Amino acid sequence: MQTSGRLCICHRPERLAELMDIMREYKLEPKRLRLVCQRKGEEPWLVLVEGKKCANTGLRISPTLYVEEDGGFSPEMIKIYGAYKEAYIK
Repeated sequence: MQTSGRLCICHRPERLAELMDIMREYKLEPKRLRLVCQRKGEEPWLVLVEGKKCANTGLRISPTLYVEEDGGFSPEMIKIYGAYKEAYIK
């Protein structure tokens, strides 16, 4: 997704170094990074990176997003899914 010189990417964590190199090669400065884990205590299975075209350096690390808590979606995931959650949770 790209809006106003920003690019958001979802990728595998094991490819993070390569992703950062390629972003900078194309003058996209990584600005925000967030790890996504299925559950607390597990390794991340996804990394979310937001980059900005021709920006100064400076990377912010957001708190980890946990998909599941207590056998269902975490409160944050329910908020993210919005209207879709109604069909999923039933």
